[in-house]
Amino acid sequence: MVVNLTQHFDIVNTFFFFLSIFFRFCAAPPILIVIMKVLLIGDECIDKFVYGNVDRINPESPTPIFDETNEIIVNKGMAGNVLGNINSLSENKIEIISMVNDNRVCKTRYVDKRSGQILLRVDSKPCRSDSDSFNFDKFCNIVENQNNENNEISAIVVADYNKGFLSCENIEQIISIAKKYNIPTFFDTKKTIDKTFYGADFIKINQKEHLESSRSLNMKNGYPLYGENYIITLGKDGCIWYNHTDGTVENIAGHNVEVSCVSGAGDTVMAALVVKYLETKKIKESLNFAMLAASEAVKHRNVVSVARHSIEK
Repeated sequence: MVVNLTQHFDIVNTFFFFLSIFFRFCAAPPILIVIMKVLLIGDECIDKFVYGNVDRINPESPTPIFDETNEIIVNKGMAGNVLGNINSLSENKIEIISMVNDNRVCKTRYVDKRSGQILLRVDSKPCRSDSDSFNFDKFCNIVENQNNENNEISAIVVADYNKGFLSCENIEQIISIAKKYNIPTFFDTKKTIDKTFYGADFIKINQKEHLESSRSLNMKNGYPLYGENYIITLGKDGCIWYNHTDGTVENIAGHNVEVSCVSGAGDTVMAALVVKYLETKKIKESLNFAMLAASEAVKHRNVVSVARHSIEK
């Protein structure tokens, strides 16, 4: 019997070639499937936490003496924190286009390592430039181009800390264009809630901001006349959701957890609300999800992006 060795080796080589492709495919990371797209607009900052020890009082004045350690944690804050939480809570299934300020405030917090208490916050403000103002033409181009490519923007999220990046006129422009393309809008703002926000789909503010707005505005049933869904966060007590169309008010329960740091918790609420609403289109379910996410965020001792699996155990 004559054996054709060349043919034999060809068969063996072909086998190992396909086997190597198989193992390479199995070892490859999963393909990321982006199912939605969000346009994020607003003020971004740098959140810096400097940890140290306080063991004595300054003899020159009744102030603590802070002995700095080598532990420093730096994260993106405000709109940057919203972005990070949208990514983590959606498990990177949402593509984010961001329009934020170029020159960022740095918020440095000095924290007693033993107690976790923030002793002092120092804000360094950079010189402003033209790039630190909202570019309406760029915004219009982004929205128009995305919608022309049949890859529509699912939501516009505005993290407005009233630092000068967005004017009231810009807010009105954003809402107008969003209505034109039927894109839901989510606002987390430090501005007074007035006619500027007419037509907004979601407005989220905290209790202090709500009280400040209510002193200067005409109200209906204790709530402003603007914004389809008006959400007031109450810390550990959850939030109040007012629906302007039907006048209903719902209290969404919070969660009693041990609080380490509340910095950035409001950003987490906004991010979680957006993620869950885009998944379900159910507001109450989305707010419950947001309260869970916030309760997880405050357990940590600095600004964090909350992992989806940590609240869906």
